[in-house]
Amino acid sequence: MRENPVSRGSIHAIVSRPAFLCLLLGIVTLLVYQPLFHAQFIGYDDPQVVFENPNVIHGLTFQGIGWAFTHSQLGHWDPLTTISHLVDCQFFGLKAGYHHLTNVLLHCTVVILLFIVLLQMTDALWRSAFVAALFALHPLRVESVAWVTERKDVLSGVFFMLTLWAYARYVREGESRRVVRYVMVMLFFALGLMSKSMLVTLPFVLLLLDYWPLHRMESFATALRLFLEKIPLLILSAAAGVAQIFADREYIVPTGVLSLPVRIANAVFAYIAYIGKMICPIRLAVIYPYNLHPSLVQVGATALSLFLITIYVIVLARRLPWLATGWLWFLGMLVPVIGIVQSGALAMADRYTYLPMIGLFIVIAWGVNGIFNRAAVPRQARWLCAVAVLAGFASITRMQLPYWRDTVTLFEQAVANTTDNDVAHTVLGIALANQQRHDEAIEHYGAALKIQPRSPKAWNNLGLSLVATHRLEEGIIAYSRALHLEPAYPEAHNNLATALAQSGKIEEAIREYNESLRLSPNDSGTENNLAIILGRAGRPDEAADHFSKAIRLDPQAAGTRFNLGNLYMNHGRPDDALAQYSEAIRLRSGFVEAHCNAALILQSEGKIAEAVRHYETALRMKPDHVPAMNSLAWIYATSGDPSFQNGAEAVRLAEEACKRTGYREGDELDTLAAAYAAAGRFPDAVRVANQALEIAKSSGQSQMAQFIQNRIKLYDSGHPYREAAIAKKPAGETR
Repeated sequence: MRENPVSRGSIHAIVSRPAFLCLLLGIVTLLVYQPLFHAQFIGYDDPQVVFENPNVIHGLTFQGIGWAFTHSQLGHWDPLTTISHLVDCQFFGLKAGYHHLTNVLLHCTVVILLFIVLLQMTDALWRSAFVAALFALHPLRVESVAWVTERKDVLSGVFFMLTLWAYARYVREGESRRVVRYVMVMLFFALGLMSKSMLVTLPFVLLLLDYWPLHRMESFATALRLFLEKIPLLILSAAAGVAQIFADREYIVPTGVLSLPVRIANAVFAYIAYIGKMICPIRLAVIYPYNLHPSLVQVGATALSLFLITIYVIVLARRLPWLATGWLWFLGMLVPVIGIVQSGALAMADRYTYLPMIGLFIVIAWGVNGIFNRAAVPRQARWLCAVAVLAGFASITRMQLPYWRDTVTLFEQAVANTTDNDVAHTVLGIALANQQRHDEAIEHYGAALKIQPRSPKAWNNLGLSLVATHRLEEGIIAYSRALHLEPAYPEAHNNLATALAQSGKIEEAIREYNESLRLSPNDSGTENNLAIILGRAGRPDEAADHFSKAIRLDPQAAGTRFNLGNLYMNHGRPDDALAQYSEAIRLRSGFVEAHCNAALILQSEGKIAEAVRHYETALRMKPDHVPAMNSLAWIYATSGDPSFQNGAEAVRLAEEACKRTGYREGDELDTLAAAYAAAGRFPDAVRVANQALEIAKSSGQSQMAQFIQNRIKLYDSGHPYREAAIAKKPAGETR
């Protein structure tokens, strides 16, 4: 059977079309990253940046957009990235899969634009496609794509590529349109800087591209002219750098904590480590710890290697210009994040290589092509090598993606793949504590403190888990140690205050809450907690003031509205309480406790129909909610209005409530007795009421015992209890 030459030629023509390669690159990238669509948010930075940020979770609002431009997050001023999160929340809420989808689509866009830009500048179709494919599928890209917080990488990558595209157009345009094209370059660059300030090195990259592949740098005079041409872009870089310094000033590690020689040593090691992980991407981790005691011999040897490689590249620059552009692209773009000015405690990070590593991919593509040409390697063998490399990287990427499905899995990997990683142990402990696995969390906090005993964050979170496991005094000691190491730690003051309140030390708790607010005056959660304690201390006016301030700071906080409602309810202001409960329900439709407390007020005012609707709503949302069952059963059993009397339903609800409380709660047993009486089961009513009576007496509830004795007399005489419903106790505060 003969091969059809026309068919073969047609396939090759289609595959060789840039449009087809763009589509193929996008589809393959999307398929490789598809598992992320089922991933969760990560409990490391994602809470502050997205799903616990009140300025973000309400979607695209004028207030949110204004906040994005006027505030920084975790030491970064990236307003366009923040606005992209606002857009996601507007359309998808907090469904993490869609936020991941946005990251993946942006990465696909960067991949396609990278191919287009390289093809536009070099006219090398297959080498450009190979660089784009390496960039798309390499495992070091996973962190930037899989981490919602790192939206800044992929979004800035889009504007980085658009800037390169606009610059290439600018270079090739006639004089009449060059001003317009340069304005486009500046616009895309400015948008990129507002996505991630790491793009400050982009003018340097443009100078490298002027050398190769644009071939504009013919002499020293032209080099000077090209540098002057970049002055407006350098001004934008300087402005972004200043903005970043102001945003990051609270996170910059002082040289007293991390010495300059250690930083320089780490920077040298990091360059080589990034190259190593590009070649062999194994033992990846979301956090790489610092080596605080580097070997001088290793530092010297590594620095000398980098120096010699750079000299060699410069010597070969005329013969192999792509080598100089690629290598210096890699070295230069990493400068802002290489750690000389250290923010946080990261020795290095996979995400830092998102754009810098393109330079090394260019070196690989053009270098291997030159080797293949000299060795006259057949086209089929070249294809086979390229596919094998890309398939290998794609498979490692797919194996890496499941680690990003949740916080525990991700940081278990970090702990397993690194040594002496106190930060990873601490974050893993927090993730386990969030799953109520406090004993495991305590083990990891202990491991973190063994590595770094002066970690305030580890001590603070250890305190949280100790308190959660009823080791209150140990928890107070842990918080105190955190504050000894870092006195200006508002969260630790807040947590210590809560623990002191639990131990009955109210005045000490109030002092700690006030200190927390002095350090962090706009913390609505601490205002809420202080208000609760002031209410318990019999200072309702002060409590109301702090609740009101908490609401001003976070108008969407349904829990604070609920707590203020409780304060009003407990101090004889039912109308004000009902207004707060109603607002809490509006803000959080599934707020069962607010429905129940609103119903209690309506019930006490004789508005039984409205009360019943609230209880029924609460039970639809939470069918096992005992207070709602008990209160609704009480209405059905005792209402003086025949339209609400329903003995059978009262018995069903009351029996279920007693079953769920083990027949040990006097309030539920009292309701069950009333329900039996309403259903005509008077002997059962007397028997159960006597059980409720014994519980009331043993717990010192003398008034309740008297009420039950009066009801027992009714049941003995064959009469149900038909007075107006008594409001049960309200649900407690929420923190």
